[in-house]
Amino acid sequence: MATPLEDPRIGTVVDGRYRVLERIAAGGMGVVYRGERIQIARPVAIKFLLAPFAGDGAFRKRFELEARALSRLSHPNCVSIIDFGVADAPYLVMDFITGRTVQELLDLQGPMAPGRVVAIARQMLAGISHAHGQGIIHRDIKPGNVMVTEDVTGTGDYVRILDFGLAKLRDAGSSISGQKLAVGTPTYMAPEQVLGENVDERSDVYAAGALLFEMLSGKKAFGDAELAEILHHKTAGAVPALRDVAPGCSPAMEQVLQRAMAKEPADRYPSTKALLEALQQTPEASAQRPMAFADTVSLESIEAAPVDPDAIAAAVYSGATTLPAGAPVAAEAAKRASQRQRGGSRRTLFVTLLLLALLGGAAAAYLALGRDTGSAPGSAAAGSSTAGSARATSAAGSGSSAGSAIETNARATASADTVADTAAARADAAGA
Repeated sequence: MATPLEDPRIGTVVDGRYRVLERIAAGGMGVVYRGERIQIARPVAIKFLLAPFAGDGAFRKRFELEARALSRLSHPNCVSIIDFGVADAPYLVMDFITGRTVQELLDLQGPMAPGRVVAIARQMLAGISHAHGQGIIHRDIKPGNVMVTEDVTGTGDYVRILDFGLAKLRDAGSSISGQKLAVGTPTYMAPEQVLGENVDERSDVYAAGALLFEMLSGKKAFGDAELAEILHHKTAGAVPALRDVAPGCSPAMEQVLQRAMAKEPADRYPSTKALLEALQQTPEASAQRPMAFADTVSLESIEAAPVDPDAIAAAVYSGATTLPAGAPVAAEAAKRASQRQRGGSRRTLFVTLLLLALLGGAAAAYLALGRDTGSAPGSAAAGSSTAGSARATSAAGSGSSAGSAIETNARATASADTVADTAAARADAAGA
C-alpha cells in the first residue's frame, strides 16, 4: 500500500462531487480519507472498502442495496452514511467528526472509571439498538469503532459508533465466490461469527460485552494471544472473569459481562436493550450518572403575589427605595434602577420593575428548581441518545402545563403594560 504522501487518491475528485484531501486511517476494512463536498465545501469522511469483487456487476448491485439500507440509519449515536458509490473501489461518504476512539483513550489513559464506562455504554448500546431495529447488525464492534467526543455542553462524553455494517458490505462478494467468510475483528467476534455461522443481535451483544470488559480492565478479554489460541478460547474455553483483572468491579458487573459473552447465543442477553437494562442495575451505574436535564417547573404551579399597580407606580416615581407588599423580589431591583434612572427610558424601567414584581417569585423558583444539570452527550450529528431521552422526558412531563404557563405569562405581561402606561402617563404629566 502506498504511503500517505504517495497515495494516488489524494487530490482526486470522486464522481465529480468529492475531493480527496488527506488519508487519515487505514485498516482491514479499507482506507479512510478526509475530504470535502466540492459545491458546498462541506467536510466529509470518505471510506474506500477493500473488496476483491468491486468490478463484478452482482457485487455492485448487492453493495448498493446494503449501502442504501445503512444510509437509513438516523440516530444521534450513529455515524450515518450520506452517500455511496463505486469508483476504483466501493466507497461510503460519512460526516467528518473529530474526537478519540475508545482504543485511543485506552492507549492514553488505561482502564476507564466504571461510571464513565456505563455512561458511554448507554449511548453506544442505544445506537446499536436503533440499528438492530432497522435490521442492521454491526458485526465489528470494537474500541476503534466507538468515537468519543466532548458533548455540546462541555460536561461529558458524546459517543458515535463508526462503520455500521461495513463487515457485511465487504462480505458482499462472498455469495459470488461461494465462500462463507468470517469478517470482523477476532478478539471481539462472537463464536458463531468466528465459525462463519449466521449472526444476529446477540452477536453484537457478545462484542459489546468484550468491549466493556476491556474498558473496565484495560485488558482484552482473551489477552494478546495468537489468533488460533483466541479462537480456541472463544469456542471451547471458559468466559474470562472480569474481577480477576479488575478487582474493583462489582460481582454484579462481572455477572452481566459473563452473560453477555456466553458462548451460546441462547445464553446471552437477547438484545442490546436487555444488556443496557442489566447494566443499569449494577453499582457502577450509580457511580457517575450522566448529566441530564432537570424537570422544568411550570409557572402554573407558582402563585404570584397580588400587586397594586397604582401603589407600585407611585413608589417608583417618588424615588422610594422600597416597594409595597406584594413585590418583595423587586425591591432591591427598584433601588438600583432608581439610581440609574437618568440614563434610560422611564417606560422601560417601569416595565422591567413590574415584570420583576409579578414574576419575580416564579423566576426565582424556576431558576432554583429548573436549572439545567447538564446532559450526557452531542458532534456532527445530533446530541447523545441519553441527552435526547432526558430532553424528551422533560418535555413530555411538562407538556400538560405548558399552555397554562404561557397563559400566565401573557396575563402578567398585559398587566405590566397597563401599569407601565399608567405610571408613564403620570411621569409625563408631572414633567410637563
